Amino acid sequence: MNLRRLPDGWGASEETLLQAIDDATATPIYVPYELAPEWLEGIDRVIEALRDCVERRPDIGLVLVGHMIDRLDTAGVDDSEGGLVEVFEKLATLHLAAATGARPEPVALARRLVDLVIRVDLEPFTHPATSYGGLLGDAGLRALIDAAEARTTGDFSDGILDRVVAEARTALHERR
Repeated sequence: MNLRRLPDGWGASEETLLQAIDDATATPIYVPYELAPEWLEGIDRVIEALRDCVERRPDIGLVLVGHMIDRLDTAGVDDSEGGLVEVFEKLATLHLAAATGARPEPVALARRLVDLVIRVDLEPFTHPATSYGGLLGDAGLRALIDAAEARTTGDFSDGILDRVVAEARTALHERR
């Protein structure tokens, strides 16, 4: 999503938070090991502000958390200490909280979750039918299956998508 043009209903505080996300996640050069802790401290400060946004405006928080995940996924950082894993774990929790509060359209959420499954190998993204099943409902679970099957490539990485499909089918079966 291009957030340079803000959606309706966004105010100055959301625009400021978007800019803080972009500033904190910027890696115009590779962030070496010795600078990574300081860089990660900046990320943690933004996550705290995101937490407040998710509580106040979960619909906007969901978009901003997703934006931060996208930015961090491409960040050039020496993560030898695992700091980014901790950050993604915090963001995954915030994403679920924001989705729970915002109640996004289930099919769009399912498609986004498959993208996150592929890119961010952490709970709750690795088991979206379990973590987000109540939000997805039948239509979202079917969309989750369709989106995961459409993303298979025939290589070893399909295992995670196969699991997503199997869990979504099980969840659909259990709903009957």
